[in-house]
Amino acid sequence: MYTLPNSELEISYRQMGIKYPYQTGNFVDAEIYFSEYLQKHFGGLSGFRIIEKFENIPLLKIQEKQKKRLNLTMEVNVSTVSYRFEYQSNGRLIKGELDGATITMGNIWLPEVGGFCTTGNPEDVAKMMLKMADSRVNNPAWQEAQNEKHRQGMAQIKQNEQRNRDMMTQQHNQRMGDIQRSGAAHQQKMADLQQANDIRNEQWEKNQASQDIQHEKFLNVIKGEHTVKDSEGNTYQVDNSQDKYFVDKHNNTYIGAYATKTLDDLRQIKHINIDNFEEVQIIR
Repeated sequence: MYTLPNSELEISYRQMGIKYPYQTGNFVDAEIYFSEYLQKHFGGLSGFRIIEKFENIPLLKIQEKQKKRLNLTMEVNVSTVSYRFEYQSNGRLIKGELDGATITMGNIWLPEVGGFCTTGNPEDVAKMMLKMADSRVNNPAWQEAQNEKHRQGMAQIKQNEQRNRDMMTQQHNQRMGDIQRSGAAHQQKMADLQQANDIRNEQWEKNQASQDIQHEKFLNVIKGEHTVKDSEGNTYQVDNSQDKYFVDKHNNTYIGAYATKTLDDLRQIKHINIDNFEEVQIIR
């Protein structure tokens, strides 16, 4: 994963003297990124040559279908490219295909690549790859590992924020002591500086909160989930395959439905006690 250079997140880490955990770089179009990728990983092989650059229409249709199923609430821009290539290995002709995409979401962007190399019929393998792409789902164990990484990252960020606030408080107290020992003009000047610094800190915290929200939305995209909220402010994670959801207040299970369905409809279809259910709001 990359963040754009000098993003608010990178600046906050740099100000606190903490090693930045992500790569930084301006967004790179897929054609440029994966042309260099091919040369780096295959260019040194005997007889390597790119046969053609093409638009993989079946794969793009699958990706568009998956994007609609995720019901994304954030702006996501995708640049794609596909290459066919070949090279020699131990006297055999190897044919390959690479399908690449660079995906940007606000200040975050990442490359995604798939493909194959084969001595067999590349058309047969390409069909298999399309079937794999169309049936892809996330492994629950992998997803939980990603969630744990996110929780650890958020805890570290909060710890860093507290450390930064403590540091600013200490610096503020020192400055106040200096102000008291200085004249009125110097006091006014330092007060102005402090006010400006407080405004910057407030803006930084707002930006950090925005980054947290973006990250949580990004996790929902990966997991194929919505976050919903009930009338008491409690939040739940549900799948994102439906238009509205009803939560059982007694056991926190839920029922998803189309936008036109009501609790009375569910009573007739599901034969449930609707007094136990509450319609919840999709918040992301």
